[in-house]
Amino acid sequence: MARERSTSVAASPPGPIDPQRYRAHVAALSSVEMEGRRIGTEGGRRAIAFMTEGFRAAGLSPPPRFDGFVQPYRHRWDGRTEGGNVIAVLPGGDPALAHEVVVVSAHHDHLEFNRDSGCPKGRRGTRLRPGANDNATGSAALLELAHVFGARAGGLRRTLVFVSTDGEECGCTGVKHYVHEAPAFPLVDTVYALNIDQIGMGADLVTHNRANSGDHGDDCEVDGEVFARMGIAAQTLVGDNPHYHSPQYTIDKVNFRKALATVERARDILWDRVQADD
Repeated sequence: MARERSTSVAASPPGPIDPQRYRAHVAALSSVEMEGRRIGTEGGRRAIAFMTEGFRAAGLSPPPRFDGFVQPYRHRWDGRTEGGNVIAVLPGGDPALAHEVVVVSAHHDHLEFNRDSGCPKGRRGTRLRPGANDNATGSAALLELAHVFGARAGGLRRTLVFVSTDGEECGCTGVKHYVHEAPAFPLVDTVYALNIDQIGMGADLVTHNRANSGDHGDDCEVDGEVFARMGIAAQTLVGDNPHYHSPQYTIDKVNFRKALATVERARDILWDRVQADD
């Protein structure tokens, strides 16, 4: 039997990345006003609001069964506080493939004044850690991808879900909540996940090993690992960070030529996954 297809699905790929818009988003997320974006802080809440408005401006919608874009959760890792993921959706248009989900994720949190982690009980310092590379570059990439794919709304074969996670700097609690407690769609329908982290010096594409088990895993280096542990094909675009978790990693250290090339690579990877025949 021939597979049914929607005649409304567009064949042309997403358009170009906007360098000025991307740079502006990195600047906003790493600004003093964001106060280092640590989970549960005023700066962290500002980052959640920024990502929410960014997805809305790109024309995306919240998941059908969610009450808005923000997915609040209780963070319980080296201290307790309130966290929030931001989830947005572009529905697929192919009747045979629209139920399949491709996820693209990046974490919006960082360390604020903490010296070693973004945890509520992390060791405090006196200098703000703006996190321009980790992970303002990845969060801005998520918003830029939302714009270029949003311009193809109605032309995607599979459903594309954007997940801006909280708590990555303290146990990957945001992505764990999404994957284990409240995915936007049944997790069995997620066929691929691409995570974007620290791309300010360019990035390599890392493929995560699939555990094919329900192991939640205490250790977590990047959010993509959590999808892989559930047997989902998952990769992360991640680069070098010579000023890792340092107050020195301000926006002037970002190599925008390399970062933009990585966003373009993410766009092409996602387009191939969303539009593939199988």
